[in-house]
Amino acid sequence: MTENHKAGFVNIVGNPNVGKSTLTNDKVLMADYPDCTHGLIVALKDAATGKPWQSASTTFRESVTTWQETATFDSKYTQIAPISPVDETLDSEAHKLLGYNNTMVLLAYNSDPAKILYRCQAAQSIKTFADNNITPKGCSSWYFPSLKELALLCAEDSWEKPLPGRGTTNVNNLGKINSILENLSDNGIDVETLASGTSYWSSQEGYTGDSYARANRAYCIQIMSSQAQISGHGLFKNQKFNVRAICAF
Repeated sequence: MTENHKAGFVNIVGNPNVGKSTLTNDKVLMADYPDCTHGLIVALKDAATGKPWQSASTTFRESVTTWQETATFDSKYTQIAPISPVDETLDSEAHKLLGYNNTMVLLAYNSDPAKILYRCQAAQSIKTFADNNITPKGCSSWYFPSLKELALLCAEDSWEKPLPGRGTTNVNNLGKINSILENLSDNGIDVETLASGTSYWSSQEGYTGDSYARANRAYCIQIMSSQAQISGHGLFKNQKFNVRAICAF
């Protein structure tokens, strides 16, 4: 893990052949950025604070995944709701690095004129951040992390292990990330640490086996001092959490 310019810093330098949590899982990312298979960079600041995932979801009651399944939409995209709960095996989409895929789906949904009142605000904040902040040379554009990619901010061994459903993951990587951020801050660079007590939205809806969950909930991770809590079927989309962008290199 090393510093990487002012736009962001290298979070995980991952072996692209470890287990099933690899950047090559994201076929859309590989199509757009075929050389970005080495790891992830996390932005120095949040793209948004106190942002709902989709504030109209509790009245609209249509998930983005439902739109994705029924709209005239390119079938190359993996659906953004995991096909099984997060406490299943590593075969679940919940355990794959699909943030770029999910971001492209969410932004396509947001651009549908019929959905203008129901946009995913969290994804839109990533787009606004990306429009105003370049990524380091040789990297993908900024995107909205999947649940697994958020877990990597907390625990390095998330490359190899499944996520707990209603449990916790360790935060052995988080201290290293925040140490780099604090060092950059000491050198006059404007940063925001990944603070204890902060919750971050992921780009994934509640799993497809629960129609209520996928229409009304999305996954997030709450960072605590010694662990990170993962929501089993997601939390209500109109709750207000933070959003942090990542990119691949």
